[in-house]
Amino acid sequence: MVTKKQLIMLKKLLIGTAICIGMVAFTNSLKAQKITKEELKLMQKSMNDSLNSVNYLARQAKLEELLAKPPATCGLESIDGLAINTKTMIDEQKKTNDLLKTYVGNLTVSSEGETTQQAGKKVALGDVVQLSSNIINQITAAANALLGITAVAGDVTKVSPMKIGVAKKSIVYTKDALVGLGSQLSSELNIVKQLQTYAQATKNM
Repeated sequence: MVTKKQLIMLKKLLIGTAICIGMVAFTNSLKAQKITKEELKLMQKSMNDSLNSVNYLARQAKLEELLAKPPATCGLESIDGLAINTKTMIDEQKKTNDLLKTYVGNLTVSSEGETTQQAGKKVALGDVVQLSSNIINQITAAANALLGITAVAGDVTKVSPMKIGVAKKSIVYTKDALVGLGSQLSSELNIVKQLQTYAQATKNM
């Protein structure tokens, strides 16, 4: 089990990463980027490579496996509620991942050089900024939930003896899911940072 000190450090790391990347992305959105089409192609490749890296795909597969197989309830609200909340966060992250794949997978430079393209639909820079904000919110929620693990760990003794094993499995599920979420969301935020720069660059070509 991850210790309370490790969870606090991980929370600070996740929130710090979100704030730093978010501020950089926001700053980039205010700057007119002068980037060549060749550089844009390299950015496209970098984003696609990140989305299809072995580690990224493995983490995503694990998260979706956890989403499909939530733990059984033990009958104690503190433990069950945290697991249910964590499952909801995984579901939200999956939607974000699917949207990000759609954005990055359909990047083109429009003839006007003003927007990215998503399946024939124009996506304004504001859409990318909003996606960045959503991911930062998800990171913050996951980081805060991590501390909830230590709060409910002692509640295992409150459940029926027949449900102690179920409660422990639920806590392990929650911990594994939140740690995976933190890593995956941080990777997504890095990709969105590039996507935001890309969108701003095409607007100013």
